[in-house]
Amino acid sequence: MMDAADPSSSAPAAATALFEVADITPAKKKWFLGLHPAHLALHESPEAQPYVLVRQGFPKDFNYVPTLRALVVNRPVKTSLKLTTEAGEAFTAWIGKGTLAAMFLKRRYGFILPLALIWMIASLPLPGNPDTGLAAKPFDGIAFALGGFLMGAWAWARWRPHPALFLVDAIWFGCLAARMAAQVSAGANRFLYIFVALGIWMMITGGQHFWQFRGVKIPRAKGW
Repeated sequence: MMDAADPSSSAPAAATALFEVADITPAKKKWFLGLHPAHLALHESPEAQPYVLVRQGFPKDFNYVPTLRALVVNRPVKTSLKLTTEAGEAFTAWIGKGTLAAMFLKRRYGFILPLALIWMIASLPLPGNPDTGLAAKPFDGIAFALGGFLMGAWAWARWRPHPALFLVDAIWFGCLAARMAAQVSAGANRFLYIFVALGIWMMITGGQHFWQFRGVKIPRAKGW
Protein backbone atom coordinates (compact mmCIF):
# COMPACT_ATOMS: atom_id res chain seq x y z
CA MET A 1 0.00 0.00 0.00
CA MET A 2 1.55 3.25 -1.14
CA ASP A 3 1.96 6.73 0.19
CA ALA A 4 -0.72 9.11 -1.06
CA ALA A 5 1.85 11.82 -1.73
CA ASP A 6 4.86 9.74 -2.88
CA PRO A 7 4.19 6.28 -4.30
CA SER A 8 7.84 5.30 -3.98
CA SER A 9 8.09 5.91 -0.24
CA SER A 10 7.56 3.42 2.57
CA ALA A 11 6.94 3.87 6.28
CA PRO A 12 9.57 3.06 8.89
CA ALA A 13 8.96 -0.16 10.81
CA ALA A 14 8.64 1.48 14.21
CA ALA A 15 6.35 4.32 15.24
CA THR A 16 6.89 6.76 18.07
CA ALA A 17 3.40 5.76 19.28
CA LEU A 18 0.96 3.06 18.16
CA PHE A 19 -2.76 3.01 19.03
CA GLU A 20 -5.50 0.50 18.42
CA VAL A 21 -8.59 2.30 17.08
CA ALA A 22 -11.86 1.34 15.38
CA ASP A 23 -13.74 2.70 12.39
CA ILE A 24 -17.09 4.41 12.82
CA THR A 25 -19.29 1.61 11.46
CA PRO A 26 -21.51 -0.97 13.18
CA ALA A 27 -18.76 -3.57 12.51
CA LYS A 28 -16.16 -1.35 14.29
CA LYS A 29 -13.30 -2.74 12.24
CA LYS A 30 -9.99 -2.50 14.11
CA TRP A 31 -7.11 -0.39 12.79
CA PHE A 32 -3.70 0.46 14.18
CA LEU A 33 -2.59 4.07 14.04
CA GLY A 34 1.13 4.80 14.21
CA LEU A 35 2.46 8.31 14.80
CA HIS A 36 5.79 9.16 13.20
CA PRO A 37 7.53 12.55 13.20
CA ALA A 38 6.52 13.43 9.61
CA HIS A 39 3.61 11.10 8.86
CA LEU A 40 0.90 8.77 10.13
CA ALA A 41 0.92 5.04 9.42
CA LEU A 42 -2.46 3.34 9.27
CA HIS A 43 -2.31 -0.48 9.55
CA GLU A 44 -5.12 -3.00 9.12
CA SER A 45 -3.02 -5.24 11.40
CA PRO A 46 0.27 -4.64 13.23
CA GLU A 47 2.11 -6.76 10.64
CA ALA A 48 0.42 -5.30 7.53
CA GLN A 49 2.08 -2.80 5.20
CA PRO A 50 0.66 0.59 6.26
CA TYR A 51 -1.16 3.33 4.45
CA VAL A 52 1.06 6.40 4.84
CA LEU A 53 -0.50 9.83 5.49
CA VAL A 54 2.04 12.64 5.24
CA ARG A 55 1.61 15.67 7.45
CA GLN A 56 1.34 17.98 4.42
CA GLY A 57 -1.84 16.15 3.39
CA PHE A 58 -3.81 17.60 6.31
CA PRO A 59 -6.69 18.53 6.07
CA LYS A 60 -7.32 17.44 2.46
CA ASP A 61 -6.20 13.80 2.65
CA PHE A 62 -7.15 13.35 6.30
CA ASN A 63 -9.00 15.49 8.80
CA TYR A 64 -9.82 15.48 12.49
CA VAL A 65 -12.95 16.43 14.45
CA PRO A 66 -11.82 16.98 18.07
CA THR A 67 -15.30 17.07 19.60
CA LEU A 68 -16.00 13.56 18.24
CA ARG A 69 -12.38 12.35 18.36
CA ALA A 70 -12.96 11.31 14.74
CA LEU A 71 -10.09 10.93 12.27
CA VAL A 72 -11.53 11.11 8.76
CA VAL A 73 -9.25 9.63 6.10
CA ASN A 74 -9.99 10.41 2.43
CA ARG A 75 -6.92 8.93 0.74
CA PRO A 76 -5.12 6.61 0.12
CA VAL A 77 -7.91 4.68 1.85
CA LYS A 78 -11.34 6.02 2.77
CA THR A 79 -12.43 5.46 6.36
CA SER A 80 -13.45 7.29 9.52
CA LEU A 81 -11.88 6.26 12.80
CA LYS A 82 -13.01 6.82 16.38
CA LEU A 83 -9.91 7.58 18.41
CA THR A 84 -9.53 6.77 22.07
CA THR A 85 -8.98 9.66 24.48
CA GLU A 86 -5.26 8.86 24.60
CA ALA A 87 -4.99 8.55 20.81
CA GLY A 88 -6.93 11.79 20.32
CA GLU A 89 -4.61 13.69 22.65
CA ALA A 90 -1.56 12.20 20.93
CA PHE A 91 -2.88 13.11 17.48
CA THR A 92 -3.67 16.67 18.58
CA ALA A 93 -0.14 17.04 19.92
CA TRP A 94 1.27 15.52 16.71
CA ILE A 95 -0.61 17.78 14.27
CA GLY A 96 -0.43 20.80 16.59
CA LYS A 97 -3.26 22.78 18.19
CA GLY A 98 -2.30 25.79 16.09
CA THR A 99 -2.85 23.81 12.88
CA LEU A 100 -6.28 22.63 14.07
CA ALA A 101 -7.23 26.17 15.14
CA ALA A 102 -6.18 27.58 11.75
CA MET A 103 -8.32 24.99 9.97
CA PHE A 104 -11.43 25.75 12.03
CA LEU A 105 -10.91 29.51 11.75
CA LYS A 106 -10.56 29.31 7.96
CA ARG A 107 -13.71 27.18 7.70
CA ARG A 108 -15.79 29.56 9.81
CA TYR A 109 -14.60 32.73 8.16
CA GLY A 110 -14.71 31.22 4.67
CA PHE A 111 -18.48 31.75 4.57
CA ILE A 112 -18.57 34.73 6.93
CA LEU A 113 -17.35 37.19 4.25
CA PRO A 114 -20.28 36.55 1.85
CA LEU A 115 -22.64 36.60 4.83
CA ALA A 116 -21.29 40.01 5.87
CA LEU A 117 -21.70 41.36 2.33
CA ILE A 118 -25.28 40.07 2.07
CA TRP A 119 -26.06 41.55 5.49
CA MET A 120 -24.75 44.98 4.47
CA ILE A 121 -26.52 44.99 1.10
CA ALA A 122 -29.81 43.95 2.73
CA SER A 123 -29.51 46.91 5.13
CA LEU A 124 -29.55 49.48 2.29
CA PRO A 125 -32.71 51.55 1.73
CA LEU A 126 -35.18 50.67 -1.04
CA PRO A 127 -37.76 53.00 -2.60
CA GLY A 128 -41.40 52.15 -2.25
CA ASN A 129 -44.03 51.85 -4.97
CA PRO A 130 -47.31 53.62 -4.18
CA ASP A 131 -49.03 52.01 -7.18
CA THR A 132 -48.52 48.50 -5.78
CA GLY A 133 -48.70 49.48 -2.12
CA LEU A 134 -45.06 48.54 -1.56
CA ALA A 135 -43.70 50.53 1.36
CA ALA A 136 -40.27 52.08 1.22
CA LYS A 137 -37.54 50.25 3.14
CA PRO A 138 -35.45 52.55 5.33
CA PHE A 139 -31.74 52.21 5.87
CA ASP A 140 -30.98 49.75 8.69
CA GLY A 141 -27.92 51.22 10.39
CA ILE A 142 -27.64 48.46 12.98
CA ALA A 143 -27.59 45.72 10.34
CA PHE A 144 -25.07 47.68 8.25
CA ALA A 145 -22.81 48.11 11.27
CA LEU A 146 -23.06 44.41 12.14
CA GLY A 147 -22.12 43.47 8.58
CA GLY A 148 -19.20 45.90 8.56
CA PHE A 149 -18.00 44.56 11.90
CA LEU A 150 -18.06 41.02 10.52
CA MET A 151 -16.06 42.09 7.46
CA GLY A 152 -13.45 43.59 9.76
CA ALA A 153 -13.29 40.32 11.73
CA TRP A 154 -12.82 38.41 8.48
CA ALA A 155 -9.84 40.60 7.55
CA TRP A 156 -8.41 40.09 11.04
CA ALA A 157 -8.81 36.30 10.73
CA ARG A 158 -7.07 36.25 7.36
CA TRP A 159 -4.04 38.39 8.17
CA ARG A 160 -3.61 38.16 11.95
CA PRO A 161 -5.40 34.98 13.14
CA HIS A 162 -6.05 34.80 16.87
CA PRO A 163 -8.20 32.55 19.13
CA ALA A 164 -10.21 35.62 20.22
CA LEU A 165 -11.81 35.62 16.77
CA PHE A 166 -13.82 32.54 17.71
CA LEU A 167 -15.29 34.53 20.59
CA VAL A 168 -15.83 37.59 18.38
CA ASP A 169 -17.96 35.77 15.84
CA ALA A 170 -19.72 33.79 18.59
CA ILE A 171 -20.88 37.09 20.10
CA TRP A 172 -21.88 38.35 16.64
CA PHE A 173 -23.99 35.28 15.92
CA GLY A 174 -25.54 35.56 19.37
CA CYS A 175 -26.60 39.11 18.47
CA LEU A 176 -27.95 37.82 15.15
CA ALA A 177 -30.04 35.17 16.91
CA ALA A 178 -31.43 37.70 19.40
CA ARG A 179 -32.24 40.23 16.66
CA MET A 180 -34.00 37.66 14.48
CA ALA A 181 -35.97 36.28 17.44
CA ALA A 182 -37.11 39.80 18.35
CA GLN A 183 -38.25 40.43 14.77
CA VAL A 184 -40.25 37.20 14.69
CA SER A 185 -41.84 38.10 18.01
CA ALA A 186 -42.80 41.45 16.51
CA GLY A 187 -44.63 39.71 13.66
CA ALA A 188 -41.92 39.03 11.07
CA ASN A 189 -41.95 35.88 8.94
CA ARG A 190 -41.26 32.73 10.96
CA PHE A 191 -38.79 31.75 8.26
CA LEU A 192 -36.34 33.88 10.24
CA TYR A 193 -36.23 31.13 12.86
CA ILE A 194 -33.71 29.46 10.52
CA PHE A 195 -31.33 32.34 11.23
CA VAL A 196 -32.11 32.10 14.94
CA ALA A 197 -31.07 28.43 14.92
CA LEU A 198 -27.97 29.20 12.83
CA GLY A 199 -26.97 32.01 15.16
CA ILE A 200 -27.34 29.87 18.29
CA TRP A 201 -25.37 26.98 16.76
CA MET A 202 -22.54 29.27 15.59
CA MET A 203 -22.48 31.01 18.98
CA ILE A 204 -22.10 27.69 20.81
CA THR A 205 -19.45 26.25 18.48
CA GLY A 206 -17.52 29.54 18.46
CA GLY A 207 -17.43 29.53 22.25
CA GLN A 208 -16.26 25.90 22.24
CA HIS A 209 -13.45 26.65 19.78
CA PHE A 210 -12.36 29.71 21.77
CA TRP A 211 -12.16 27.66 24.97
CA GLN A 212 -10.34 24.81 23.23
CA PHE A 213 -7.75 27.01 21.49
CA ARG A 214 -7.34 29.87 23.96
CA GLY A 215 -3.69 30.83 24.31
CA VAL A 216 -2.69 28.96 21.13
CA LYS A 217 -0.59 30.72 18.50
CA ILE A 218 -2.44 30.29 15.20
CA PRO A 219 -0.48 30.30 11.91
CA ARG A 220 -1.92 31.94 8.83
CA ALA A 221 -3.85 29.32 6.87
CA LYS A 222 -3.09 28.82 3.19
CA GLY A 223 -5.64 29.13 0.43
CA TRP A 224 -7.72 32.12 1.59
